[in-house]
Amino acid sequence: MKKIIEKIFKKRSKPQVELTPAEAKIREKIEDEFYLKTVWAVLGTAFFILFLYIIVFFINVEGKEDTKVPNLVGLSLSESVIKLQERALYPKLSRKNSSPKEKGLIMSQGISAGSVVKAGRIVPITVSLGGVIDSVGSYEGQTIEAVQAELHKLFAGSTTEPILVIGESVGILSDEPIGTIISQDPPPGSVISDVTEIVFHVSRGKERSTYVVPTMIGLNFKDGLAKISQWSVRYQFSVRDKRGNEKPGMIISQVPSSGTTTPWSTVVDMVMTTPEDYPSEFAFGVLEIVVPSYPISIPMTLERITLDGITEVIFTKRTFGGALTIPYLEEVGTTLSVTINGEVFKTVTVRQN
Repeated sequence: MKKIIEKIFKKRSKPQVELTPAEAKIREKIEDEFYLKTVWAVLGTAFFILFLYIIVFFINVEGKEDTKVPNLVGLSLSESVIKLQERALYPKLSRKNSSPKEKGLIMSQGISAGSVVKAGRIVPITVSLGGVIDSVGSYEGQTIEAVQAELHKLFAGSTTEPILVIGESVGILSDEPIGTIISQDPPPGSVISDVTEIVFHVSRGKERSTYVVPTMIGLNFKDGLAKISQWSVRYQFSVRDKRGNEKPGMIISQVPSSGTTTPWSTVVDMVMTTPEDYPSEFAFGVLEIVVPSYPISIPMTLERITLDGITEVIFTKRTFGGALTIPYLEEVGTTLSVTINGEVFKTVTVRQN
């Protein structure tokens, strides 16, 4: 700063004359005093401005009156803004999905109702956008599995419960492929105001009243399961120890007998012998489950999850539901998982007999 002041003096002063040592010393003293006075004047001005700012700030803060935050939950956005303005408060808005009947209403507020705050405070509020969907879509021509996947994807990112759920389907005879949705209730475009159950009328295909029972006797039970997977018929396994010349792990009888023409509702009962001579780390058992009855056949899958975490499919078929039995011979500690219509129905851990 001193150099700057010296430059200013040099520009404004007349051409310099040679000074005596005494005069030069007096001039230097005068310049030093001027420099110090200038520095203190600048610092004093800065501190004075800062002091005024602090005083104004605290006067402004302390001068605001206390006010009470109103209860905004359940009010419309316009009502909540008016209530906040009446208390000299300001909203900070965010939006999220909820149920359809909450659309346009305040779901939550960042400062609890009744809290005492200074006027001018910002109050965060969340307003509902309504449901993820507000009307029923058109699902005719699709399969129930496809609709389930679509709805799962639609509601996967939502923090609320699904507002459109699939009810029990009704099977009807139709020329359409089995499992195709023929009609729906409620119809497409219906407004959703709350959790809504949709019922599908699903094709059972053309009428088939009977089928010819396949030959199961003489098959190893695993080969029998593989053959059953090709038939959407009801079946049951029962197990007993072998007798006489019977072989272990084999299907030894069936009712109805093979080649019999029987109604589709008939359950094929099979008797097998208990497997023998398998490794000690394995265990034999029969998985017994009862599945709700369906008007159409639905997919069922039995998977094994090994001790290494590897998932493998053991058995898959379509079923009409009811009581099911599935024999297995698996390594101890393996997890067996039954999936019905795309959802895990039951899991068990294989244990030593």
